[in-house]
Amino acid sequence: MASPREIKRINRVKEWIQRRIYQRHYIKYVIECYKYRFNHPTVLQIDENIFEVKDISGELKINMAVLEKVIETTEHFYTTLKTGGYLIIPKTKIENPGEMKNLLKRICSKLNIQFVEELNWRWK
Repeated sequence: MASPREIKRINRVKEWIQRRIYQRHYIKYVIECYKYRFNHPTVLQIDENIFEVKDISGELKINMAVLEKVIETTEHFYTTLKTGGYLIIPKTKIENPGEMKNLLKRICSKLNIQFVEELNWRWK
């Protein structure tokens, strides 16, 4: 029979394996679902009340009234939508991330929604 210490160790290993399986699954899923969008330019234009996204698949206009909150991590800005979707803005693909952060903060202030900084976020 395993001791409580061994059981804890086994559970930690199981959790670690499960996290890696989930992470690998979602990475494969994103690569498969969006493989035709990678390495193609995407243009994000922010007007007074609209986010406009243009890529090879077409154009998308998102009314800012459906924004729920904005989350900043070290690598991305995630704008969560009330409809359940996200607009993900990679910091490495924009010219001035600091300017984008200030713009998103102003939008959040104007719409009275949260701007959350999770700069220490990482896959668990």
